[in-house]
Amino acid sequence: MNYREIDLNDLGAVLRPEVRLFRGQLADLFGVYYGTITANIKAIIRSGAVNPSFEGTLVQVGNTVLPERYDMEMVIALAFRLHSPAAERIRKYVVRRMAVGTGRLVPTIFMSYGAGVVVN
Repeated sequence: MNYREIDLNDLGAVLRPEVRLFRGQLADLFGVYYGTITANIKAIIRSGAVNPSFEGTLVQVGNTVLPERYDMEMVIALAFRLHSPAAERIRKYVVRRMAVGTGRLVPTIFMSYGAGVVVN
């Protein structure tokens, strides 16, 4: 699969931060049904995990108004929510990119537990 914004092949993925994809393109990218993408986007927005940009064209899907195009943040959120070979490749790519430069296989994640307490 080769889109101008995302190149996904057997070797991995090349993600560009300025990506803006339609739901149909996301369905093709992840190799899932259009309805699966729509349901997962709604769930991600409802959970508050990603707040999409409502600039530009909006579409009404049932009782919900959704943006027509989605940025890299939504692509990554969908990659961690969906179960498909393409989603797995994107997840691996994202985790690998987080670990680049640290010399570690697992990325360092910092969690804050209140005033000044940081756990690694």
